[in-house]
Order: sequence, then C-alpha cells, then structure tokens
Amino acid sequence: MDVKLIHAHVPIRALDAENWLACMDVALREEGLAGPHIEKLRAVLRRVALILVNDVTDWEETGTRGIKL
Repeated sequence: MDVKLIHAHVPIRALDAENWLACMDVALREEGLAGPHIEKLRAVLRRVALILVNDVTDWEETGTRGIKL
C-alpha cells in the first residue's frame, strides 16, 4: 500500500501533519497506551505524517472546500 499515493490529492502542510500527530498523541494517552512499543508507534506515525507533507494547492485557496461531488 502506497500511503503517499493514496494521499497525493490531499493538501497536507507541515502544520496539518503536526496537528494530526498531536491528535494521535491525545488518543493514545486517553486510551492509557504507553511503553516502548507505543513510543515506536509514535516514531512511525511521525515518519509517515512528515512523508505525506506536499505542495498540493490548499482547498481553501481554490475555493473548492466544502463542495459536494
């Protein structure tokens, strides 16, 4: 599965990646998940999130956000 290809059409800024990672941290903490295996998971999630950052035009800039197809 090519995660980058799957998300290629979605504008993802560095800030979006960091916000997603913060949400994942909250979810893991709220579920009481901790330990070395969770730290490894966090590292993998960070690596993937930062790989997905791209230069696709933001939907807000094109005025197409919220349009139903």
